[in-house]
Amino acid sequence: MNTPASKKILIIEDDIDIRELIAEILNEEGYVTATAENGKIGLDYLIACEEKDRPDCIILDLMMPVMTGLQVLERLQVDHPNDLAKIPVIIATAKGSPKEDLKNMPSNVTKIRKPMDVNELIDTVAKHSNRV
Repeated sequence: MNTPASKKILIIEDDIDIRELIAEILNEEGYVTATAENGKIGLDYLIACEEKDRPDCIILDLMMPVMTGLQVLERLQVDHPNDLAKIPVIIATAKGSPKEDLKNMPSNVTKIRKPMDVNELIDTVAKHSNRV
């Protein structure tokens, strides 16, 4: 079982500044982070992870090149419904209304708005990585 300090967070975000800032904030909070610059790389990372190395939570941008966040979610649901699709996902996006966009999302998916409030990010990650 993971201790709080060993909780792993995968950040899938195409904007390098945002990706690095989220990683830095979470590392300072004691999380272990991995990053991917687009959905394809993030999905490949998830598929390649051994079960013990899987992230406890994924922060996922929606609008990315190569493979969007919604395409990543779809691939997880369709191809990996019994394992990878169960990892909690935090969608981080500047697009749309959080409540409206979550209507058809799986129950393990939540959303936070960009630009992100640091405290909201930390609280949301803690909640969805089962750290609190």
